[in-house]
Amino acid sequence: MKPNRKKKFNFLSPDRLILNLTIVLAAVAFLATISLDYLNFKKGKVHYFSWVKKQSNVVAPARRPGRPPVEEFSLADYLRRELKEAGLAENRLSLSLEEDGKLQALVELDEQEFKKIKPRILKSLKKKKIKTQLHETRAAGGRILVSLDMTPPQGPGGKLVFSYLTPVEAAKPSPPEKPAAIAPPSSMARKTQKKVALVIDDMGNDLEFLQELINLGVPLTVAVLPEAPYASQTAQLAQEKGLEVIIHLPLEALNGQVGYAGADGLIRASMSAEEIRAILEKDLSLLPQAVGLNNHMGSRATADRYLMEIILDFLKEKNLFFLDSKTTPRSIAYDLAIKKKIPALSRNVFLDADENHLQVKERLAELLHYALKNGQAVGIGHPFPETLEVLRSYRAEAERLGLEPVKLSSLLH
Repeated sequence: MKPNRKKKFNFLSPDRLILNLTIVLAAVAFLATISLDYLNFKKGKVHYFSWVKKQSNVVAPARRPGRPPVEEFSLADYLRRELKEAGLAENRLSLSLEEDGKLQALVELDEQEFKKIKPRILKSLKKKKIKTQLHETRAAGGRILVSLDMTPPQGPGGKLVFSYLTPVEAAKPSPPEKPAAIAPPSSMARKTQKKVALVIDDMGNDLEFLQELINLGVPLTVAVLPEAPYASQTAQLAQEKGLEVIIHLPLEALNGQVGYAGADGLIRASMSAEEIRAILEKDLSLLPQAVGLNNHMGSRATADRYLMEIILDFLKEKNLFFLDSKTTPRSIAYDLAIKKKIPALSRNVFLDADENHLQVKERLAELLHYALKNGQAVGIGHPFPETLEVLRSYRAEAERLGLEPVKLSSLLH
């Protein structure tokens, strides 16, 4: 009789195949479950295996002692905190950031508040090793402007401007506006309703040119750049001599142009509402004689609804009118102003927009004929010698055609 031999194990034998495959798949599934549970543990997600809990109880090695992180000093946060602790509401502070990161701040207060806050802020800045420098100027209407330049040891600095009236100036009644130093219009001009208005842009850089405009004895509107060297003197003298003053607001152009007056006070489409409003508040404080506003450049800004909403809402709040200089055919500014029920006008003719200033006379004729056809017209010129020379015959030419030269606001309905 032959001895019994053990049967050789055959994984693929028909009677064991299903069982063996089941065991293998179960093992693979178990390993996959463990792996996924471990990955969840590493990622901080829900996990279930007890060995994971033991690993999570391992105490992390202690960090080496070192210096605590230095908190970065923020001039904006500092000013907000100081003014709040001094009892001033946060809306009394207007903040904006320049392109170089420097802070520009403006605070409107009275003299007693200024005397209380000034030493407090100077003392606090000294403790923080921030260098300061004070400058004081008297603006139009007796308003005092005190500029505090702040230079920290590191990072961008900034400027804080305190604006206040002395009790004596604040108590003074507003003086009556002096009569315009302008010759009376002819009888023909009184009878007609057809009018023409001229605006001279980019004013504030040359007082001599302003005096030449005054000497013309013609109703004109001057658009003053708020940051120009002689902006305040220009606005004050123009108002005293019967000319109308509006703010010539620098706005962002499509080509990145900043104009010969520089980028001071330029409003960009990328700015926040707070930054835009701070610039507007500052400009109006510099030119309190202004009764309206028009754009300097602005081919990008006047086509931006977000930006123009902010500017026009400010004008409505301050009871100022708006003139769209129409530096781009894509401008929505005038239509938006009308929709918001803000008094507004739109420029019809540029007298000297290109380099050929010799064509100013032809452009003036174009403006006058536009007024004849449409009942009124708005022209914009600039402080060029050629423009001034043509303006010497402006009134006579207008009245010869039966037109009345007027200030810009006279065209508002």
